[in-house]
Amino acid sequence: EMLIKVEYASLNRLDLLQAKSPNPSLPKGASPILGVEVSGIIAAIGNNCQYNFNIGDSVMALLLGGGYAEYCLCDERTVIKTLPGISLLTSAAISEAFITAYQLLFIVGKLQPGESVLIHAAASSIGQAAIQLANRKGIKVFATTRTIQKTDVCINLGAYKAYTLTENNFAENIIKDNDNKPVDVVLDPVGSDYLTQNLEVLSIDGRWVL
Repeated sequence: EMLIKVEYASLNRLDLLQAKSPNPSLPKGASPILGVEVSGIIAAIGNNCQYNFNIGDSVMALLLGGGYAEYCLCDERTVIKTLPGISLLTSAAISEAFITAYQLLFIVGKLQPGESVLIHAAASSIGQAAIQLANRKGIKVFATTRTIQKTDVCINLGAYKAYTLTENNFAENIIKDNDNKPVDVVLDPVGSDYLTQNLEVLSIDGRWVL
């Protein structure tokens, strides 16, 4: 393990759920202190650590809790050096949302530049990260949310079109707005509620990431 002097900690849904529960069910070894995502400076490194880190390195990390503190312990396998040009403040929000979104879109979904993607729950943290990542790779992004205010958020982040789920048939609208073509990938954290329309909007040999 290594000890990190915490500079910034993110607020994640897991923190909210833990804070609301009078008796939260924590994983083995987890800290009862909130905070699962931080950025900061390495203050100490355990003798058995094997990776290329040094005291004083600027890092971001995922934790089993304990991030809302001056210092926290974490497994070296969940620590990443911060990227050049990205502040510690921004880095505190990368590990959970952006790495998850990257994995789902490009490793699991095999999304490629020039393709198109439908992102459900697009105003969530993972959804917002996915919009930005896909947009930077020249991918046409279609997004769904539950309110008109959230569609504005998605458009501002780079979505080509955004729809509220009160619309009768988002699949029909997306195909129409995509030059009468279905999309290549659907990123769907919602599941069965959208089963039929996801099948309608997805191309032959498309990828549906649940």
